[in-house]
Amino acid sequence: MRALLVGTAVLAIVVGCFAPAADAAPNNTRLIATLEASHARFGHGPNVDQDLLRNCELFFSGGLALQGNPPIAAVSGPATGTLNPRTRRGEAFARHSQWQVEALAPSRARPVTFSELGFALRGSNLFLTGRLTHGRSFTARAGRKKLAVARHARITPGPLLDQRRRPLPATYHVLIRGKLRMLSAMARPIERLRCKGSRNRQSRRLKPRYLLGRLTVSYRPNVASGLAGNAELPIELSTDDSRGDPVTVDPTGGATLKGGARVVAQFASGLPLPVFCFAGEGCRVSGGTVGLAGGFDLVLGARRTSVTGLAIAIGGKPPANFQYTVTGVLDGTPITIATGVPDTQQLDLTGDFVQRVSAALGTQVTGVIPGLTLNATTIGPAG
Repeated sequence: MRALLVGTAVLAIVVGCFAPAADAAPNNTRLIATLEASHARFGHGPNVDQDLLRNCELFFSGGLALQGNPPIAAVSGPATGTLNPRTRRGEAFARHSQWQVEALAPSRARPVTFSELGFALRGSNLFLTGRLTHGRSFTARAGRKKLAVARHARITPGPLLDQRRRPLPATYHVLIRGKLRMLSAMARPIERLRCKGSRNRQSRRLKPRYLLGRLTVSYRPNVASGLAGNAELPIELSTDDSRGDPVTVDPTGGATLKGGARVVAQFASGLPLPVFCFAGEGCRVSGGTVGLAGGFDLVLGARRTSVTGLAIAIGGKPPANFQYTVTGVLDGTPITIATGVPDTQQLDLTGDFVQRVSAALGTQVTGVIPGLTLNATTIGPAG
């Protein structure tokens, strides 16, 4: 009985060590990679599937044999780590991704598993990295190794593209392409599985530098930087009486008007701004203070008041609980215009702003800002 209690306690401690924290934030960074495996005709170059078959071996990606024309091996999943295209450094891997090479019967050799696959940037070289095991790895005891390399890889940070290769708004990823060649850390264990002898005369060693195929990596981070953009600031004001006459909004200083009373002003200062994304999509400004180019006049009859020096401060913690504060200069006097949570679709005008605009226009006014939008039109790497 005592042994059973001790064993249960030990198990509880081990599970507690590996269990994630209850309030841990979800991992919104994603790693998506495809390897278009070499598939040249016999005698005309590397063919991964056929070359392994001649060596009495099979290649599996995610538990499935290579399929398609060309055959595709994939790496996909939430990413741990960071790839920085600016410094061309860093490593990111997908914890539950793996490739495996197995020996065909009657061999009883244990399969070679390349688990927790990922990619490391070192200048213009992109390394395929992973843990080398002979089965499923439950712990991190097996050290990460450089398995293959794409030298002189093309690194292109930018927006995701649609099927017509047009940029998608509010998206960002790092696209890396190159020809992937085996290194000795991958070639050696595959060689140990190869069938040899006089009965297997077509068997050939796959040496380091063997061309695995064309690699395409899409690293989709959850944080980035807004390098340019604009704010859409809808102003709805009217007289606070039975007639409810609307107050006209007239953009100034380079700002424009969209859809009636929506002022559109470009980001002018405070750049770059932190940006939060969901696996490279739905990117939105998540912090900082951005100054806007231009302003607007509020006009009622023959009266007019001017708002310049617009700025928006973004507070809170992504991906939710944002808090916007809109400030400006009203007829030469600094003022807080509105505050609120953008997800409620409405920012409330401050009492001070309403009072001063009412005095300038000669009548009591009321209104709101129904849906402030910050658009990061150019997004780059974080930091």
